[in-house]
Amino acid sequence: MFRSLNKWQKLSTSMSFQNLLSTIASKSENSLIAKELPSTVDEIGIPHAIKRSPTDLLRALADTVDVDPTAPHFALIDDPLTIPTDSQRDLYFVAKEIGRRAAQQLAQEWPTLFMYDTDVDLFRLLVYYNGRQIPVAEIPWHGWRNYGCQVEQEPETWDSGGAADLLFEELEKDEEIYSVMIAGLCKYRNAECITRALEIYKEMREKDFVPTVEAYYGLITIAKTWQEAIFYLKDMAQKSVKPNIRIFNVLIEKSTSVQLHDQFNTAIKILNEATTVGCKPSLRTYSLLMKSCLKQRNISKSVCLAHLIHILAELEQSKAIELFEKGDEEFFISAMDFALQTRNIAVAERILALYRSPNNHVRLPAFLGEAEFYGLYLRIVISQLSLQELEKQYMSLVPRAVPLSNNLAMIMLRRLQSEKFLFLLAKHTESGNCIQTEKNIMTMEQREELRDLVVKIVDISVEISRFSEVKYLQKTQKKLESDFIADMSLMMMKLDERERAWKFLALLLNEEAKQGEAATVSNERSPNCETLNSLMQEALNEGNWYNASCCLQIMALYSLSENLKSEVDRISKHCNITSIQRKILENFAELRN
Repeated sequence: MFRSLNKWQKLSTSMSFQNLLSTIASKSENSLIAKELPSTVDEIGIPHAIKRSPTDLLRALADTVDVDPTAPHFALIDDPLTIPTDSQRDLYFVAKEIGRRAAQQLAQEWPTLFMYDTDVDLFRLLVYYNGRQIPVAEIPWHGWRNYGCQVEQEPETWDSGGAADLLFEELEKDEEIYSVMIAGLCKYRNAECITRALEIYKEMREKDFVPTVEAYYGLITIAKTWQEAIFYLKDMAQKSVKPNIRIFNVLIEKSTSVQLHDQFNTAIKILNEATTVGCKPSLRTYSLLMKSCLKQRNISKSVCLAHLIHILAELEQSKAIELFEKGDEEFFISAMDFALQTRNIAVAERILALYRSPNNHVRLPAFLGEAEFYGLYLRIVISQLSLQELEKQYMSLVPRAVPLSNNLAMIMLRRLQSEKFLFLLAKHTESGNCIQTEKNIMTMEQREELRDLVVKIVDISVEISRFSEVKYLQKTQKKLESDFIADMSLMMMKLDERERAWKFLALLLNEEAKQGEAATVSNERSPNCETLNSLMQEALNEGNWYNASCCLQIMALYSLSENLKSEVDRISKHCNITSIQRKILENFAELRN
């Protein structure tokens, strides 16, 4: 023990001596290097700070967040139990209404802290909201906003004799006060409000007051004729009131509502006029343009499609797509709806890419608008993509963005039934030897996966065929076709699901399943002759005379064999049957022939 202790002491002494030598050597090297360095040192310049807007950091963080189509379909990952069903999704963010009510309670307890400083600001708010609380449509939480818009309807008539009218009488009249009042009366218009707005406008003209662009917008909305709307536009030009894009949008909308003879060309002229005066078209402008194009009967859909492609090209080249007014977001729905009408998947892909692009800052309402938008896109790709690509799109959108509905389920089922065989089934059932070759190539896991897939398809088809037992599901019932039963039975047989296959094939001989209100099997299409011959051969290979007799009955039922007696001979050759059984089969063949 002491020897080892002395050994460690010697080692530590030698190590400290070596450290001392290395320290001295390093100091001498540093002194030599210091002598060799020049006396002057270049100054280090600090660059100026890059100018950034207050939202640049938030936009940079937002660019790192995107939708993960492979993630679980949780709208609120914190609480998966609140994922809404199709009927509950509108109630999703109702809980956040508690904060709004708390703020209202504070405003009632300390009203002096929430008073407006000037009467003009108060007058603007009273006129804009018609003397009522801020509507649910303008609260920041989109979930409650979407739900509340359906529950609370904004008042459409002016509150005559209310706080706005009283304050209007007290305030000193100027151009702004007159214009705000005209805009409010036109927003909540009825016959009395329209008359009063025109009187105020006439009074302004007598005093040589110039209305604001908002007042002209309201006057154009209440114009009864196209000539009256053009009069207000000319009056704006005479008084040098610069219009905004909302003025031209309401003119396009007015040209559609008054049903002009050539409304689409009129809309094009209005758009050119807006571009001439420096007004950039908004998404709502393009929506109204497409609406007028589709509404005019003498214009084909190909012309409308060409205009839509031109609009998409302009939007794709723009640096940013901003929200200018209410209704801009509806452009994406109307454009996708038109792509569905023309069944143009290329245009649909461009619309989807434009909506998802980082330059687009216009978003549809969650759970409502987005569900409709992606639902239209899904209906386009269902009929045009391959099943493998369709599966990826379907799994990424349902139910995360598109809620599952009976209509969507039926469209998917029709697409699956339009394929002669599902996924790998066409390749496997065209010939009897093909499946055996594929089984030798496939691994054990692939065979099990294929077997599970086939069994799942059969179970789902059987479940859908039984919907007639429930009254409210009778519309979604889809009966089993005879050729589908035969094909799937052969497929299950090749995948070693023989007992289930023979049981499923027996549905073709079940008269109760074919007749009556609760029928689950349709006789519109007959089984394939080659498929039934393969099933007969499978029964003969097993030596099972009962299953072979079932195949013989199906052949006779659907007239799939010209010589049933030869089939009886095959059964007698491969199966161990008695003379009585053979006689029964021969008599059956003679009667059927």
